[in-house]
Amino acid sequence: MNFADVLVGSLVFTIASGSSLDLTARMGRSLIEQRQDKEQMERMDLELLAAERALRQVALEAPFSDDVCADPTGTLHTALSSASSGPPLPPGLERRVELAGERQVRLILRGGGEALDRQRIYTPAAYGLCPAQAQGPTAPGGLP
Repeated sequence: MNFADVLVGSLVFTIASGSSLDLTARMGRSLIEQRQDKEQMERMDLELLAAERALRQVALEAPFSDDVCADPTGTLHTALSSASSGPPLPPGLERRVELAGERQVRLILRGGGEALDRQRIYTPAAYGLCPAQAQGPTAPGGLP
């Protein structure tokens, strides 16, 4: 075996080793990103469950009270704004509550990418808040 053969062999070995290390590093980064995405999705699901729990609690406490019936959408907005699953949101996760229509409130949870976004629209009628208002005025005899 001459010097040229040794040199070519070591060059091929070095290139193959570098490529292998690069692939391993990329795979490791991918696994870390997948784990972070999974943790964000789990946290978003916890936030959605906390929002559901808060809205059910409002519906149980005062479904027909004057405060709730005066502004049921505002009551939902307040309950969603104060609902949280515990510790502050991790970096890269955003929580926003906004009015989505006349009688709708939207909870938006944004993660690191578009695939991680979650949103839910809530209405007072879904929680039994002031059902007479939700149906609108009725004519004599109970017909709308």
